[in-house]
Amino acid sequence: MEREQASILVIGEVATPTADLLRQAGYRLRRAERGSEGLRLAREEHPDLVWVQAALPDMEGAEVCRYIRAEPALADCPVILVGQSPPSPEERAEGLEAGANVYLTLPLSERETAAQVQALLRCWTGGPEKNHSRSRAILNALPDLMFVQSLDGTYLDCHAPEPLELYLPPEQFLGRKPQDVFPPEFAETVMDLIERVSAGGGIQVFEYQMSIAGQQRHYEARLVPYDQDKVLTIVRDITDRIQAEEALRQRNAQLETLHDIFLDISAHLNMPTLLRSIVQHAVKLLDAETGAIYLYDEEKGKLIRSVAWGASEKFLGVELAPGEGLAGKVFQSEQPMIVDDYRTWEGRSP
Repeated sequence: MEREQASILVIGEVATPTADLLRQAGYRLRRAERGSEGLRLAREEHPDLVWVQAALPDMEGAEVCRYIRAEPALADCPVILVGQSPPSPEERAEGLEAGANVYLTLPLSERETAAQVQALLRCWTGGPEKNHSRSRAILNALPDLMFVQSLDGTYLDCHAPEPLELYLPPEQFLGRKPQDVFPPEFAETVMDLIERVSAGGGIQVFEYQMSIAGQQRHYEARLVPYDQDKVLTIVRDITDRIQAEEALRQRNAQLETLHDIFLDISAHLNMPTLLRSIVQHAVKLLDAETGAIYLYDEEKGKLIRSVAWGASEKFLGVELAPGEGLAGKVFQSEQPMIVDDYRTWEGRSP
């Protein structure tokens, strides 16, 4: 490849001095402001090198790298990812894992930048056999599931680093349509998104849940045009992220409940009123229907339902012996208990 003929697609921003330096070195520059536009130009023009800004208006630069590596016609194209200085180790690692060959940070050294571009273009040329091996190595390094479908939804190909992550073995869905093998609601969503992609709607994203190997998993799917008559879907397991978000939500709810209880303690000196407020907050926090507090009467040797919220209020004053009913068993064992369905639980008190 002659350097004078090499084309560079810039996705995002590039400093004017750097752009001028590359043009003076004989490279042809083409620029796209948004990631989706850059991916379209990359598919149409097959540049010799792609320069990607790490933060784009519509997506992350690392995401652009993943789509480039997933395109067979672009998988061998060298990619430079440019991020703010200094990037965190996680940001740099994510960019390189996504498929960037080099991660540069601002401010750029013009001489070093030109040398990096020249070195990449020099090293990233080779025959079809070398390019195929490189493409396969890059594809195998990506953790995401990938599917190629025709515009009528037929599954044509798939890439699964871990076959056990698939809903079905490839032989059971390749050559078939979503509605033939997947739950109706999921299949309907997939077909709707394929229609949007084929109509020029750009990248389509949706999240869904699916039971894999007996476990409920969460996924994010991104659909993009592929060639002229196909759609490429990249699927990422986001279960850890969803679980972390749920844990954070629960933690925030707990802190909010503790805050409300503290305010009630400050506002109420009457013990029954305070206890009733605590039960009310606990019911809300646990998303339950009702709740109660039993106090132990030493003279009677009984647990007495003294405070309640919800349906339990009509049973105020009910007495239980230690070991009787759920409250009595918890009192006797001094251990928490969980009952899946209290209405059918055999130890339920009368």
